[in-house]
Amino acid sequence: MILKLSLILCVTYVCYAEDSGDFRLKRSLQPGAPNINNGNKQQPWEVSPNINRDGAGNVRTDIEVQNHGKDHDFNAGWGKVVRGPGKAKPTWHAGGTIRWRRSLQPGAPDINNGKKQQPWEVSPNINRDGAGNVRTDIEVQNHGKDHDFNAGWGKVVRGPGKAKPTWHAGGTIRWRRSLQPGAPNINNGNKQQPWEVSPNINRDEAGNVRTDIQVQNHGKDHDFNAGWGKVVRGPGKAKPTWHAGGTIRWRRSLQPGAPDINNGKKQQPWEVSPNINRDGAGNVRTDIEVQNHGKDHDFNAGWGKVVRGPGKAKPTWHAGGTIRWRRSLQPGAPDINNGKKQQPWEVSPNINRDGAGNVRTGIEVQNHGKDHDFNAGWGKVVRGPGKAKPTWHAGGTIRWRRSLQPGAPDINNGNKQQPWEVSPNINRDEAGNVRTDIQVQNHGKDHDFNAGWGKVVRGPGRAKPTWHAGGTIRWRRSTDQEDDQQEIPESPLS
Repeated sequence: MILKLSLILCVTYVCYAEDSGDFRLKRSLQPGAPNINNGNKQQPWEVSPNINRDGAGNVRTDIEVQNHGKDHDFNAGWGKVVRGPGKAKPTWHAGGTIRWRRSLQPGAPDINNGKKQQPWEVSPNINRDGAGNVRTDIEVQNHGKDHDFNAGWGKVVRGPGKAKPTWHAGGTIRWRRSLQPGAPNINNGNKQQPWEVSPNINRDEAGNVRTDIQVQNHGKDHDFNAGWGKVVRGPGKAKPTWHAGGTIRWRRSLQPGAPDINNGKKQQPWEVSPNINRDGAGNVRTDIEVQNHGKDHDFNAGWGKVVRGPGKAKPTWHAGGTIRWRRSLQPGAPDINNGKKQQPWEVSPNINRDGAGNVRTGIEVQNHGKDHDFNAGWGKVVRGPGKAKPTWHAGGTIRWRRSLQPGAPDINNGNKQQPWEVSPNINRDEAGNVRTDIQVQNHGKDHDFNAGWGKVVRGPGRAKPTWHAGGTIRWRRSTDQEDDQQEIPESPLS
């Protein structure tokens, strides 16, 4: 029955794509077939095989197939642990999305106009997990200039987790000033409005029905958000949760009469963000965050405390930041940042205290170049019950196009995204394990490839290595018209 449902779903997508006039007949990958990617990495068809070995010794292989169209998306996949203690029956999934503007009736005009984001989207899906549960669900969305709507339904129809269905419904209403009858519509086609109200209701697998509402206001020099929610039915019925907070931004002074110099930019040097909330356990927590952003530095600090409830405890806090520069920090060295925040060198010290009373300090160092990246860090709990030996890491990425042989020309051309990338790394965690790994990637116009290897070489977690290898192949296929124009003979495998 489930197999039949999957086949019906696939056939429905194919038939729908054919009726819409956007379905492409298969072009061949045989040797000598012309390359028609035209430099576009996002192709209608993508096939992504993969194989990996995890720390428990399980070797898993899987494959994903995707098709992207103007008014539809389709995805399907299959995977199986083929060796190891977790060997089991395969998992699989199939689903997609259909988009349209008005009517799906026969003969209705195609008014997508080449845009993937349509007002209406319907996304059915079916999948089988590792525990043998087969779940089917459907999502419906509608996007408008001053509103969004979403609803969904899902159910485990077979397997040990079979239960009553889950569902949800909600959305967002946006407006600028007044919702009174007759008030003019001044959205002007802009979805990001100062005011947003988002009600929602859902039912989870435990039978709890929860309703909540979110309110937001966005301004040039401030943001505000508040929300309320409650489980109104089911075994988890309890007192409501709520939160309220926001951010104030400014450039220099908040003294009365100080000029407004925001100049319409939301990203100001100074930001202060107070917040208060109540969680499901009855704890009321208040906190405040302060940030300062500059051309060659960033700074952040915060303080928080549970002021009421069973989790009442000492406060938590943190302070840190980042310093950026290009060459030298010696006195008198010229400032050559040139107004760019992304500098080759970054140093980020930090100190914080968590809820358990542990004070941790750390530092991160990064260097970014045209054909390389480097990062290293060190951290230690210096006070508290979790005091232990430090943790550290060091690694990076080397990028190149063709050859690294001496004398080979530099053909990066200032582009950081190169076909080849090699990323070695080594780190030590809090348990004393030292792990080393390496990642290799290759990016092409119609393919991607990735592989990696890693091993804990010292410490209590020392074990056999883990590894993975996989990638993606992309191709377009062709329309009947393209085939007629190019006169390409059809392959027996097409």
